[in-house]
Amino acid sequence: MKKITPSIFILLAVILFSTGCGIFNKKVVNWQPVKSQKTTFVHTVKWKKESLSIIAKWYTGDMQNVNRLADVNPNINPECLFIGNNIFIPEGLLKNRTALPESYVTLFYKKSKKKKSFHKPAKKMSKPPKKLNPPKEEEDFILFGPK
Repeated sequence: MKKITPSIFILLAVILFSTGCGIFNKKVVNWQPVKSQKTTFVHTVKWKKESLSIIAKWYTGDMQNVNRLADVNPNINPECLFIGNNIFIPEGLLKNRTALPESYVTLFYKKSKKKKSFHKPAKKMSKPPKKLNPPKEEEDFILFGPK
């Protein structure tokens, strides 16, 4: 058997005192767990076509908060959310705690379709269009390519 030197005992004693072992530290006896402080609300994406702007509008009341939500959630792509993504919303922004319903998501898209019209309504013509003269035919056509 190997002989244990007194320096090893001294080293162990120093380690126990410096780490705050419960035997030597009276503060551990009075220890109580820290109360958790809820600083964020978590929304889980459940519906197709949910976007960060819709989530911002529903929970914060302002669509302009989308950039703040993107900053708080750096692990997600704001342009492409997937079902199951967790979106963290700071308590300071939160106005609504009820879950985002699917009807709001579909209603949001119905409203946006009505507002955005990509084609202009047809205008009534006051005068018929001018008739264009047919192109003059050239007398000699030069053919090219394989015969």
